[in-house]
Amino acid sequence: MRRPSLPIGSLLPRLLAVVFLLDLGLRLLPTKTFCYRGWEALTVNLEFPKLHFSEGPFKRHKTYSNPRTYGDLSALSNLPDRRHYRNETFVTDEFGYRNPPGLTRQEPVSAVLLGDSFVAGAGNSDEFVLPAALRKKSGVVAYNAAGDLPRSLQDILAPVEAAGLREGWVIYEHLERVEKPFKLEGPRERWKIRFWKKFFPLLGRENGLWARQIVSHRFAVSPVKILSAKFLKAFSDDRFFPNSYAKSTVQKRLVTGDVFLFQPQEIEKFHTDRSALVAPWKTFFLSLSEELARRNLKLMVLLVPEKYTVYEPLLGRGTAAGEKPLYLDALGRELKAGGLPTVNLAPLFRQKAAELASKKIYLYWPDDTHWTPLGISLAAGEISKILAPDPAGPAARLERK
Repeated sequence: MRRPSLPIGSLLPRLLAVVFLLDLGLRLLPTKTFCYRGWEALTVNLEFPKLHFSEGPFKRHKTYSNPRTYGDLSALSNLPDRRHYRNETFVTDEFGYRNPPGLTRQEPVSAVLLGDSFVAGAGNSDEFVLPAALRKKSGVVAYNAAGDLPRSLQDILAPVEAAGLREGWVIYEHLERVEKPFKLEGPRERWKIRFWKKFFPLLGRENGLWARQIVSHRFAVSPVKILSAKFLKAFSDDRFFPNSYAKSTVQKRLVTGDVFLFQPQEIEKFHTDRSALVAPWKTFFLSLSEELARRNLKLMVLLVPEKYTVYEPLLGRGTAAGEKPLYLDALGRELKAGGLPTVNLAPLFRQKAAELASKKIYLYWPDDTHWTPLGISLAAGEISKILAPDPAGPAARLERK
């Protein structure tokens, strides 16, 4: 006798219950199980407020290791053939920043680095990130407080206090794509932020930190959603189904023959007149410099060009577009005229990119938004000229310490 099939009205709730239980169970696994690089595995949900100044943008006391990580742009556009695999080790300290644990207790810090994923070293292993490169170049101990762009003066001062910096440099990364500066007093807090700020401290500091991590990461990250996206991408390969993700990036071939991936917005901004942003950013950095000077701290501005800005002259279109005046050049001139120590990486990077192109040596990963170890090393060399202009070299500086 034929068994009656379950009606849709009964099947659907059961299916949803199974998916819910599966998602709940998978949340008990480490997030890194589902991630292809350390940035996604260790970043906390920044929608939730910090309970204490020492909280960084990453999980505390964690290590992520992957011998086959690859670029964010190849992942975003679902282009496995464009991946450039490399090893990555990503270690966080007791504050949730990307530093060796106990760094601030082992030796005095001379500088604090602020910025986004570039300075934090996304896509690269710990031995190549900017603080490590600075130490090799100059012997200076720099604390990596990057990972989330500051939104207020307190966001700038908090990691400075965590690093124990009483006198020295605050190096502020300004990425070319960033638009208007924020107000130093900070934005108005949303109701969600105000609620969590009142709730978490009731548990005590350590319990509050633990609860915040559970809520901000275990509940905010859905393993089923991640696995579903991976499943869809596996079949959206232009063989089974069209790759709708490909439009997330732009593929361009350099004169070397290699294909680079770019973000559409960086190309658009390169061809847009952004000179109106120079004055607001100059005013912002001058104000920030004054605030830091009151605390015996010196500001250095690091101007970071987009990948497209660096490699646009090497696209081989036979135009004069490469001679276009650059936004970062104009901003750098104004900041230096205002007496601010400024490192503008755009001219050096464009020059080095052209010189090294014939050898197919690159400053940015072809499949990623970010620098290669060589790009990081060049940036460290330029910073070191201001940070520690000592002709005796790093070895002598380390001996004097």
